[in-house]
Amino acid sequence: MSGKATTKVQVNVDQKVVNRVNLILKSIGQSPTSIINSLYHAIDNTGKIPFEIGLTAKQKAALDIQQIASNQPTKVIHNAKKFEEIWADEDED
Repeated sequence: MSGKATTKVQVNVDQKVVNRVNLILKSIGQSPTSIINSLYHAIDNTGKIPFEIGLTAKQKAALDIQQIASNQPTKVIHNAKKFEEIWADEDED
């Protein structure tokens, strides 16, 4: 025993992702524990996560569209005539 105190860190990860990643780790001779330890040491040494986390431009644009759409009033169409009226209004913009 090395004499260093350790703490168990538990996380929830999608099982399919775990299976795929474990195959990759095994092929490069690493374990989940070694990778998590490496990540924690990198954060400890640099004070930051060693890779960028965020949305892609496409994901951000999709999120913006979803937010804009969620703020629009819902139009209930009860018949074809009402649909034609609404569609005609859209063409005028």
